[in-house]
Amino acid sequence: MGITPFIMAGIAAAGVANSISSGQKQAKLAKETAAQNQANADRQLKLQEMDFNKLNAKTPSYDAALSKAMLEAKNGNSGTMLTGNMGVTSTGTLGRTSLLGG
Repeated sequence: MGITPFIMAGIAAAGVANSISSGQKQAKLAKETAAQNQANADRQLKLQEMDFNKLNAKTPSYDAALSKAMLEAKNGNSGTMLTGNMGVTSTGTLGRTSLLGG
């Protein structure tokens, strides 16, 4: 009867070690699952934002831009992307007749 308590203690210790190992594996699996769920939620949110933006896309008003440019041309405030609405001054052209070098 002297060896039986030691055998029982060994079996109990093995059971405790197995429980600890199993608990650590479950905790690791739970952490990985939570990370995967978060990644899926982030991906789903991004897709929803893209769909929302696609449905509510802003389009430029070409007619409004053209009419504004025509109105400014009538008032004398028109220009180009090179000159702006002030036109070309003789001091900034270095003796040339245009900004394009002609």
